[in-house]
Amino acid sequence: MIFKQPVQFVQHHTQSELLKVPNIDSDYEDDDLTNSPVQLVARDEVQTTFDEIISKICNKTLDLGSGRSRAEFLTQYGHFLDQMTRMNGESFLHVVASRMAHSTLIRYVVRKKRHLLHHKDTSDRTPLYVAIEYKNDAFVDAVLKEINDMDLDLLLRERCENGRNSIHAAIQHSLNKDCTLKLIRKASDITLSTSDNNGLTPLHLAVDYDRSSASQLDIVRALIARGGGAFDKYTTNPPDLSVYEYHNYTREKSHRRADGAKAVETSLLELRSGVIEDRKASVGKARRPFDELPVDQNAHRERQSRDKLEQKYFNTQQHNMEAPLRTVRRLEERTEMSQEQDIATYADNIRQEIKLCYLRSTFESAPGRYIRDQLAASKFLYGANIRNVNLSFDFSQGPLTISKDSFEESYSHMVFDETLRYVSFRPTLLQKPPGPAPGSRLAKKLAQTLKQDQGPNDLVFFFNWLHEKKVRHMLKVVVYDVEDAPHTDAAIEDCLRKFEIDTLAWYKSDLNPQTLFNACRGLKEIYLQWSGNMSILKAWGEPDGLPRLENLERVHLVWNAEETSEKSQQVISALEHLQIRLNQAVGEINAARRHGAVNGNQIQQRKPIVVDKLEIRASTYGRHANTVGPPNVLANIGKRRLQPNRWLECIDQFADEIQNVKVPLTDIPALKGDIKVAVVDDGVDIHIQSLQGKVIGGESFDRGSLDGYGTSPYYISGGGHGTMMADMVCRVCPTAKLFVYKLEMHSNPDGGPRQISAESAALAVMAAVRQKVDIISMSWTIRETEDNYNSISALRDAIRAALDANILLFGAASDKGAVTEIEYPCFYDRRIFRIGAATADGRVYDPTGNPQHLSFIFPGHSVAPRNPYLEKGLPIDSEEKSGSSISTALAAGLAALVLHCIRLGILQAEMEMRQTGRRSSTAVRLSDFEKAKEYYGMRSILRGLGLNEDNQKYLEVWKRLDGPAKRLRSPNGEMTPLEIIAGLARDLVSGIADH
Repeated sequence: MIFKQPVQFVQHHTQSELLKVPNIDSDYEDDDLTNSPVQLVARDEVQTTFDEIISKICNKTLDLGSGRSRAEFLTQYGHFLDQMTRMNGESFLHVVASRMAHSTLIRYVVRKKRHLLHHKDTSDRTPLYVAIEYKNDAFVDAVLKEINDMDLDLLLRERCENGRNSIHAAIQHSLNKDCTLKLIRKASDITLSTSDNNGLTPLHLAVDYDRSSASQLDIVRALIARGGGAFDKYTTNPPDLSVYEYHNYTREKSHRRADGAKAVETSLLELRSGVIEDRKASVGKARRPFDELPVDQNAHRERQSRDKLEQKYFNTQQHNMEAPLRTVRRLEERTEMSQEQDIATYADNIRQEIKLCYLRSTFESAPGRYIRDQLAASKFLYGANIRNVNLSFDFSQGPLTISKDSFEESYSHMVFDETLRYVSFRPTLLQKPPGPAPGSRLAKKLAQTLKQDQGPNDLVFFFNWLHEKKVRHMLKVVVYDVEDAPHTDAAIEDCLRKFEIDTLAWYKSDLNPQTLFNACRGLKEIYLQWSGNMSILKAWGEPDGLPRLENLERVHLVWNAEETSEKSQQVISALEHLQIRLNQAVGEINAARRHGAVNGNQIQQRKPIVVDKLEIRASTYGRHANTVGPPNVLANIGKRRLQPNRWLECIDQFADEIQNVKVPLTDIPALKGDIKVAVVDDGVDIHIQSLQGKVIGGESFDRGSLDGYGTSPYYISGGGHGTMMADMVCRVCPTAKLFVYKLEMHSNPDGGPRQISAESAALAVMAAVRQKVDIISMSWTIRETEDNYNSISALRDAIRAALDANILLFGAASDKGAVTEIEYPCFYDRRIFRIGAATADGRVYDPTGNPQHLSFIFPGHSVAPRNPYLEKGLPIDSEEKSGSSISTALAAGLAALVLHCIRLGILQAEMEMRQTGRRSSTAVRLSDFEKAKEYYGMRSILRGLGLNEDNQKYLEVWKRLDGPAKRLRSPNGEMTPLEIIAGLARDLVSGIADH
C-alpha cells in the first residue's frame, strides 16, 4: 500500500498565497529598474532524503529483506533518521506513517530508532497518532509487534493535538475495528480514561450517537471491559457531562441537525414547486396579449387546440424529467431511513450497555476508584436530575399495613428509570376493601370458590404498580417474606415474570426451582433460604433445577444454623455436594452444546456456578398483628391535654377554610403552580394522612442504608423529625407542595443529638435551587469544624445560589441559648430568616436565648401534631415537642400561606379584569408577588401581620387572619371566598417597603 506523495510547492503554500503569484505575461516594463538580490529558499535536505528512501522502496530499488541490506541502509541513511524536516518538524516515522505501509521498513526503523515514536511534529502528533489518522494499519501492527506492553501503554497515553492520545485518535478517525480493539486491549485504565482538552475520554467519543454501529458497540464494550475509569470523568466543553449524558447530548444534537436538514429540503422542494408553477403561469401569461386580439371563431378554436397541444407537451416533458428523480429520491429516502433506524438501534444498545455497566458497578468496590453508589449513579445518568428520576424503590421500612388508595396517592409523584438498581419490600399487609356481610349469599359463594392452597399475594399489587410505572429491569430484588404465611409460588411468579432481574433474594424457605425458572429465568445471582431439607438441596442441583437458569453464575445459600436440624459438618458436606452437582450439570450442558454445534469453537460456553457457603441469616418476619401501636400509647391518645395556643388555633381555623378556596385557571406561568417548599431534613414519612398527595418530589443524600445497597429513601424519615417538620409546614399552608431532601446523619461522639453531614446539606440545598422552589425550610444547625471545612464551603456556595435565585430561606436558631455565630445556615447571611421558639403566650422559649439575634419567634414549646399519625403501621407521634426546629417549619409554612394568598389575589384581579374590562387601583399585581418572594418583601409582610408590643418578634397572626377566617366560614353572600382572600392579600402587600 502506497500513500499519495504530495507536490511540494502546493503542499507548502495556501490558496491565498498561490493567488498572489505574479502573472509573468502582465506589465513588466519597470522590472529592470531595481537591483534586488534573488532570495533562494534553502533546500530541506532531510525532507529530500526521506522522499528518496520512500521512492526507492516504491521502485523496489531498496530491499530490506536481508540483514546485510538493512545494515547498508542504516549506514547510508542512519544519521538522517534522527533529524526532522524543516517545514513540519516531522521525523522519518511521521513521513512513513502518512505515506507508506511497508511493514519491514517500519519495524526495522522502530527497532533501531524507538525514541522517534515519542517525537511530536509541529502539530503535536506522534508518528503512531499520524498513522492512526491516516488509517495506516500496517504501521499500527508494526508498532504492536515491536513494543512491549508497558512501553506501548506509555506511547498510547502521549497527549497530542487537543490533548488527545492515540486511543482518542483511533475513535475519532474511525480506525479499523480490529486495530482499534488491539490498541484498547494494550492500554491501561489510566490511558483509556484520559481526558482531552474538552474533558472527553475515548469512551465519550466512542458513544457519540453518529458513530453508532455494530462495530462501535464492540469498541464500547472493549473500552468498558478494560477499565471503567472513564465513567468517573465529566466533560468541560460542553460542561459537566458524564459518558451517558454525552451520548444523549450527541443524540439530541444529531436529531436537531436532521430535523433542520429536512426543513431545508422541504423548503427547497416547495421553492422548486413554486418555480414550476411560475413556469406554467408564464406560458399562459406570454400568450395573453395575442389572446386579446380580435379574431374570428375558427382562429380562436385553432389557437385553443394549439394551446392544449403545447400544455400536453409541457406536462409530458415535465413528467419525463421528474419521474426518475422521484424514483431516485424514494430510494434515497428509504436508504436514509434504513440507516437512521440502524443508527438508532445500535445507539439504544450502546446507551443501555453504558447504563447497565455503571449501575452494576455500584454494587462493587474497587481500590482507588471514585465512590459509585446510587447518588453517583443518579448524577451519571441524569446530572442535576430535575425530574427526580428514582433508581430504586426501597419499601423495607414502609408501613406494616397500607391501603391501595393510600399507597397510590402517597407515591403517585414518583418517576422511575426503566432500569432500577435495587427494589426491596418488607412483609406488608394490603388492606382490602370491605367484603360482603358474613353469611350473605356473596360471602358463601366466595368461600366456595376459594382455593385451598391460596395464600398471601399482597406483593403482586406493588410489583404491578412498578410495571405500570414503566419499570422493566431490576438489578437486585430483595423480599422479606412472612415465615408463617409466605407468598404462594403462583404469587411469586405473578410478581416477577414481567421483569428482567439480575439478582433475586426472596426470603422464602426452599423456593421451588420451577418457580424460579417460570418467574425470572435470566437470573445471574440468587439468594436461597434453606430450611435444612436435604431433598430440596438435591432438587436445586439437578439438571432440571437451578442449572436451567442459563445465566446463573452464583448461588448464596442462606440459613439459620440454630434452626437447621442437621449437624454443621453434614450441612457443609451437603453444600459441597451441591457445588459439585451444579458444576456437573453445567459440564453436561456444555458437552451437549459442543456435540450439537457445527463448529465447537463458536459456541457459548457456560461458566461454572459458584456456591457461597455458610451464609447465616436471622429468622424471617412473622405475621404481624394488625394494630396501630402499643396499647399504652393508644390509651393515652384520647387523654392528652394540649396546652391552649392562640397562634395555632388561629392558623388551624384559617387553614381549614383556605384549602377549600378554588384556584382559578390562568395562563400566567408564575401563577400556574402551587407554592413549592423544600423540606431539608431526615426524610419524610409520606404515608401519613396529612401529607398524602402533597409531596411531589425529592431526593436522598443519605448514603447510609440498612442493607448497604442504596441510599436511605427520602420517603422514610430516619427519626421522625422531618415528618413532623413537613406536617407543620402543611398545617399552616395545606395547599403547599413539598420537595423532600434527606440529609445524612451521623452519631454524636459526645452522646448528644445526631450530627448532620455538611456535604449532604450542600447537595440538598443545591438540589432545591435547581428545582426552583419558593421556600427552603432548614430546621437544623451545623457547626464549622476542621473536618467539614470543605463541605461548609460548598454549603455556603449553595446558600449563595439560593439567595441569588430569590428563594426564601428559613433556618433554625440554636436551642443552646446564646448565638454562637459559627452555626450554619443562618450564620452565612442576614437574609436568612433566623427563627426561634416561643411559648404559647408569645414569650421567648428559654433555650432560644436573646430574641434580638433572631428574625422572628414562632410557637415552639409543647407543640403536638394537630392529628396524631394514625396511619396503620406507622409510628404514632402524639407527643408534644419543643424547639426552634418546629418554629422554623411553622415560619416556612406561614411564608407559603402568604404567597398563596397573594397568588389568589392576583388571580381574582385577573378575573375582574376579564369580566369588567378594568382593574382596581388597589388590586394585587404580579409585581407584588415577585416582591413578596424576596427576603425584604417577605420581612415587611410578616411584620405587617401584627408584631406584639413586648419583644417585637412574635407575630400575632390573629390580628390579620381571624376576620377573613370568620367570613370564609360564614359567608354572607356579599363577597365570594376569592374576593375575601383578595382583600386579605391587598392588606398584606400594602406593608411591603421598598428596599
